[in-house]
Amino acid sequence: MQIEPPVTLPPPDPGFDQRLAGARPALERYVRRRVPAADVDDVVNDVALVAWRRRDELGGRELLPWLYGVAANVVRNRSRSERRRFRLRERLVGLRAAHVPDAADQLTADDGRVLGALARLSADDQELLR
Repeated sequence: MQIEPPVTLPPPDPGFDQRLAGARPALERYVRRRVPAADVDDVVNDVALVAWRRRDELGGRELLPWLYGVAANVVRNRSRSERRRFRLRERLVGLRAAHVPDAADQLTADDGRVLGALARLSADDQELLR
């Protein structure tokens, strides 16, 4: 069994956390214009998570424009995921409709085979099944 090495994260930066919290209202407004209201908190939290994990890449750049870029990527990724799920759901519905035989037809076809098999059993075996 191989043990994966731990993920290395940048050292804690309380200043970054404060700046991220300060940028949250503007980030929420940005996201609110791009996704349904029910998804705003999820998207903002995803952006915060990406920003926190990649905070060492920020360098000397301004935080808010960088967060807007991260948010745009998160929104695009979510949109692509939704489209893939929709297409998969459509394919599955089509498969189910195309391949599910009518239960009444199946029973009628099976009745003859079952009755024939029962008739071929010995009297004792038929009695066991009753």
